[in-house]
Amino acid sequence: MKVHNRFLALTMAAMMLISTMGFVFVTSASAAGNTTAAVISASPSKISKGDDVKLKIQVTDEDINPGQKADKAEAIKKATFEFKESGSGFEPSNKGTVKFSSPQVTVDPVKTLITYSFEVENLNYNGSNKLFKCTVKIPGYPSYNLEADISDFVSSGSSGSSGSSSSSDGDPVAPSDSTQSYVVTKVYRYSNIDNTTRPGTVIFDMNDQSMIGRGDSTIRQGYYADILITVKDNSAPGGDYEIPLGSSSVLGSFTYQQGVSSIQNLTDKDAGSFTFLLEKVRYTGSRKQLAFFITGDGYKTTVDLEISECKTRSEAEAEKEEDDDTPDYSKLERATPYVIISNYGYGGGQVTAGDTFPLSLTFYNTSSVLSVNNMMITVTMPDDLMLTSSSNTFYVENLGRQETITKSMMVTAKPAAAAQSHNITVSMRYQYVDDKVEARKSAETSETIAIPVVQVDRFQATGVELDPEIYIGEESNLTVNFVNKGRSEVYNLSAEISGNINNPGQQQNLGNLASGATGTADFYITPSGEGEVTGEVTITYEDTNMVEKTITVPYNTTAIDPMAGMEPTYPGMGGDVQVPVEEPKSPMPIIIVVAVAVLIPTAVIIKKKIDKKRSEMEDADL
Repeated sequence: MKVHNRFLALTMAAMMLISTMGFVFVTSASAAGNTTAAVISASPSKISKGDDVKLKIQVTDEDINPGQKADKAEAIKKATFEFKESGSGFEPSNKGTVKFSSPQVTVDPVKTLITYSFEVENLNYNGSNKLFKCTVKIPGYPSYNLEADISDFVSSGSSGSSGSSSSSDGDPVAPSDSTQSYVVTKVYRYSNIDNTTRPGTVIFDMNDQSMIGRGDSTIRQGYYADILITVKDNSAPGGDYEIPLGSSSVLGSFTYQQGVSSIQNLTDKDAGSFTFLLEKVRYTGSRKQLAFFITGDGYKTTVDLEISECKTRSEAEAEKEEDDDTPDYSKLERATPYVIISNYGYGGGQVTAGDTFPLSLTFYNTSSVLSVNNMMITVTMPDDLMLTSSSNTFYVENLGRQETITKSMMVTAKPAAAAQSHNITVSMRYQYVDDKVEARKSAETSETIAIPVVQVDRFQATGVELDPEIYIGEESNLTVNFVNKGRSEVYNLSAEISGNINNPGQQQNLGNLASGATGTADFYITPSGEGEVTGEVTITYEDTNMVEKTITVPYNTTAIDPMAGMEPTYPGMGGDVQVPVEEPKSPMPIIIVVAVAVLIPTAVIIKKKIDKKRSEMEDADL
């Protein structure tokens, strides 16, 4: 009877100890494996078997990659839940199906964790155990199962045990008097180079002789450790023992992660002690507690150890060690997101002065982490371009991560626009929310795009000056007149003459011709024979785009022989030839010849001036 009373007393003490410590064992299939859940309120506040219950559950998701925290927080807001009746101490009440509220999400600005809470109603407590179970489905992330211990809210005697086990005949078996000890054998610094949190550099290894006297066995938040656990319990019945864990479980202040952590069972089946090596379990930084169950055939005991090598978050913050070589990424501000013009178009080719063309601008948010919002785009035109169908400002409410948006407008190139590339300045002012410091910030970027504008080519020849008759054996002047009526300069003018003359192929390099200017190409020609003389003058030049162009100007005249119709007289044979006596000549023919020689050049000069004046008047009309 005494043994039985002591047995019951020990059982109750173990249950109270478990309830006081508030163990929460959570099974999770999430990639991080650091999700914990706790019941923070219940209605009624003390639950009895058969009660309809409403619970409020808080979930903490730790050690999230800083670059993914904002994304996951948004995804959690859209999470759905599915009640798991199997293995739970609850079942749907008579009020209907179990209902879950939308999660309320809180993002820690400093720490790499997210906390969210939700309410569950239409539950009926059946008293089978002290666990609530559900499945969490977060869009874009693996689903995982949650288990929350409700021991703190259950009235005494109202349920089965959540922390103890039963023997084969149904009587509870309490943990017997035992001694528990541990040894930290290895400590790993964490690594997140590949955006996943895994064990990194070994900073302490008790089996490495080179680390004796210099290894640091301090276990900081996020570090991993190998811990050898020894439990002596002479009352253990013997047989096979194990530490029951899911894919991800909370071991007090440590977490066991599937694919990373492992457990070696070193227990001698026949001895009254248990030895387990927990490898690569991750420290959360909350407390210094390592706690879990050891189970066997009709046996369960609780291991609860304080790991003195642990340094809690609060201790680390108070200490503020300057020599701590662990990068504190949580305090870094987000990189500024930049908005750039990734593409722009103006219809292709070149823009002709005086034309209206569509201009499209594509804006791109380069950040893979942050969205930008409240963006004002301002387009500043140069003097020779103007907007014709819209304001020079555009508003964009939101531009997501690595997203684009296109804005279009109509632009006119002024008729007098210079033939060159014209720069348009586009500035973007916007805001973004830095979730790491929980602050709204402003940023501004500016870019310049170039629009090539060309002028219409209006270079032309205005005529040829050439006497209607020229003499064989004499040089005659030929002049080609030209004018640049366009608004841009023409370059590298040259002229070449051809035709049935004695000196074809003559060339002249005339340089550049400014807008509105006139010029001439002058040649001296000698006919190759009597009759019609024809040919052409070819003028070559380059426009503002350095495209070579050619104008051909034909000419024609008549070549005559000044000696035609005159027969010379020679001394004949067989008689004397009378040679007429030359009478004195009048000076009048000489005067006439001199006068003609003076008047002809004067007339040519006057004609050129009249043609030039007429050309200038035509330009003025343009």
